[in-house]
Order: sequence, then C-alpha cells, then structure tokens
Amino acid sequence: MRTNKVFILIGNRDTGKTDFTKVLVNSSQLPKKLIVDTFDNPVWRNMKTHDHLDWINTPIPIMDVEDLPFHKQGLYRIFEDDTDFMQDQIDKHCINSLVVVEDASRYFGSKLTRSQKKYLLNSKQKNCDIILVFHYLTQVAPELLKIANYVTLFKTGEAFYDEKKYHFPEFRATFQEVYKSKNQYENITIKL
Repeated sequence: MRTNKVFILIGNRDTGKTDFTKVLVNSSQLPKKLIVDTFDNPVWRNMKTHDHLDWINTPIPIMDVEDLPFHKQGLYRIFEDDTDFMQDQIDKHCINSLVVVEDASRYFGSKLTRSQKKYLLNSKQKNCDIILVFHYLTQVAPELLKIANYVTLFKTGEAFYDEKKYHFPEFRATFQEVYKSKNQYENITIKL
C-alpha cells in the first residue's frame, strides 16, 4: 500500500508517543521498517505497548548501518551517533520503507539540510513513509511543517504557542486543546 507520507509526532516524555508510533509501525504494509536512533533505546527492543502487552514477543533486532543496503524486508533498528552519516544512508538506501526517526531534534535544526530535504521530498518516488518524533514544538522547523502531511500533537509542556513561527490557524487551536486537556495521553492529529 502506497501512502508516502511524512508524519511528525510532537510530545514530551511519558505522553504516549512511542506506543502511538509502534501502532503506526505495526499497521504499515511496507515491506521494510526501520527505527533510527543515536543509541540503543530500550523501549525499541520489542514492540510491546500498554495496550498490546503480547507484542513483547515481537523483538526488534539491531541492524548494522553497513547492512542497510541489503535490507530487503522486516523490522529492524539501527543507531549511530553521526547523524549526518545516518541521514545520508537513509537517503541512499531506504526504498519501500517505513522510517521512524526517534528524537528527531538530534537530526533536525532550525533549517533543513540538503540531505534532509532530499529524502523527505523524495519519499513518494522511493515509496517511503517517514515518522519524525520530537519532544517539543519549538524543536520543529517551520520549513519541516510545510513538507509534512500530518502532525500529531501530544502534551509538550509548552504553554506558549509562537504564532509568528507557526502560521497554521488550526494548529494553534489544536495546541491549546491538547495543552488544556487533563488527559496525560491526549493527542490530536491534523492534516497539513
């Protein structure tokens, strides 16, 4: 199934982002799935969520970055602290893939790099879905929101919405609604 979308998830720790992401990963029909991080994150050692405890029986094996060109199918995780190198490898080798970039603020700054633009904008041609996970809205470059198809807002702990930086009227209302909610796991997805 081709969707070729860029998803941005924004939320503080313990708001349900990882469980939400694992459900997206599980529902993807793409043959290759890749969790990208800068270290061996224990929450990504298996697919277990609060609602799917049995998913603990679905381990997520580690793949060496050098093996990425040979990734033909299945769910793997890779980690590398050289984020520029990692993004070049994603751009070069991820085709027919779901790519989850965990803690994307380690990769993305206030401006998108040439490599980032390339793999995000070429996601349709390469049949890729890309999920970028951030902890705070202020970490997300406005330019990135213009490329994204969907944003899911969780609680970020931020009380201030910067209208000068983010020019999306429905985004402000969604941000306020999630912020005011008493539910720790409140989240709302909007199509951009």
